[in-house]
Amino acid sequence: IGLTYSIIIKLDEALGDKALSVIQTDPYKVLELTDTIPFSAIDEVYINSGGSPYSKRRTAVGLLWSLKKAAVMEGSTGCYSISLKKKFLHLLSFEEKDENVYWETLTRLKYSGDIVISEVKGKLNSYEVVFYKKYLDMEERIAGALHILEHEGIPNTKKISKGVIESEIKEAFKSAGLQFKDYPDENNET
Repeated sequence: IGLTYSIIIKLDEALGDKALSVIQTDPYKVLELTDTIPFSAIDEVYINSGGSPYSKRRTAVGLLWSLKKAAVMEGSTGCYSISLKKKFLHLLSFEEKDENVYWETLTRLKYSGDIVISEVKGKLNSYEVVFYKKYLDMEERIAGALHILEHEGIPNTKKISKGVIESEIKEAFKSAGLQFKDYPDENNET
């Protein structure tokens, strides 16, 4: 199917026996189930199997992939629409003349609830910022928890156990559809 050995290992780790079936039926599903495999590897399988470069599934997953990567690189939950458009066109090997595909995909994802678009007003101009909804929800949940801790604290405790903090962080990641990896630490409390 045209995948490198390292990608096959990652597929096996993420999906086990279901990997081949998922790749054959909906290769982009892999990108929803794990973030360890690059879009380009899955996209190559789809295109080489005769998939349309303009399919709604490909463009939606490509835009979300571009948004997630841009958000992580910028340390945010979103990015400017103009920057996202460039990343999207580049990732999917589209040209500027294909920018209507970007706008159509952006609109579809907005109405499906996968993204949130907000206008930010500057001194001279206003800009659209596109947010990945799962990241935005996670950020709001963490901010809410921190607000409660800051203003109410936890009654009758001086320290918060590491387990409570990790549990809250894992739950926030899980609710956002992300993976959380445990890192061993010798300290049991922070």
